[in-house]
Amino acid sequence: MRTYKRAIASLPLLALCLCAVSLRAQEPAPTPAPAPPAVAPAQSSEPKKDETKKDDDKSAAEIVKESTQGTGGAVLGVLPNFRSTNSGEEFKPLPAKAKWLIGFKDSFYYTVYLVSGLFAGLGQLDGNHPQFGQGVEGYAKRYVTSYTDQAVGNIMTESLFPVMLHEDPRYFRKQTGSVRSRLGSAVAQIFVTRTDSGGRQFNFAEIVGNGVGAAISDLYYKDSRNFSSTGEQWFTAVATDTFSNVLKEFWPDIKRHMTKNHAKDVQPPAQSPALQQ
Repeated sequence: MRTYKRAIASLPLLALCLCAVSLRAQEPAPTPAPAPPAVAPAQSSEPKKDETKKDDDKSAAEIVKESTQGTGGAVLGVLPNFRSTNSGEEFKPLPAKAKWLIGFKDSFYYTVYLVSGLFAGLGQLDGNHPQFGQGVEGYAKRYVTSYTDQAVGNIMTESLFPVMLHEDPRYFRKQTGSVRSRLGSAVAQIFVTRTDSGGRQFNFAEIVGNGVGAAISDLYYKDSRNFSSTGEQWFTAVATDTFSNVLKEFWPDIKRHMTKNHAKDVQPPAQSPALQQ
């Protein structure tokens, strides 16, 4: 395998190391003053407006923001985390517009460009895809194809296939239980996903979607159009998503642990009794 492919494949081991770190009051109504009997005012014929905004009326951005509450925000402060939700909450299916938004957000988040540059640099150092050559031109071609790999994979697994197959592209955090059980849940969701009706089925969007993305990459990786290279591309995508699930599961715990330690570090030193007087 290529150098950076082997690095991606070893990401779950890194995930194990990261996981170890994570072990209005109402005012009383005033008494109305006595008043002479009067004719009750005529009720308006206009129906009252429902103060609660229905899901159908919410924008895709509002739905995604509501779904990701309590999931810790961007993983490690930089990695996109737009499709995590907590499994203990009431299940609400995502409309198609929210699925498309998630795919586009993950594809155009600023760190995607940085990761593309990293993969392009690793590929150039390893001499992958000789068709691109070396130098600035070779790096630019590797950068574009690396970004395309990520963007196509995101759209396939988070938007197109979930919309067509009525699958839910989100990662549902288990939140509680042993580290082992939570790791198992993170890996299992690569192969089994929820449907829009709340049921569960094989994760076609993840497995088949990444396969289609790998096949599309053969259009621009002309020097590696073979079953082995395409399979390697597919495996890298699935391994990356597995690592991503593990990070999403434990990131809020890691963030809470880091915040607690930081709060302890910034506590002012206790003053002596003599200074307090």
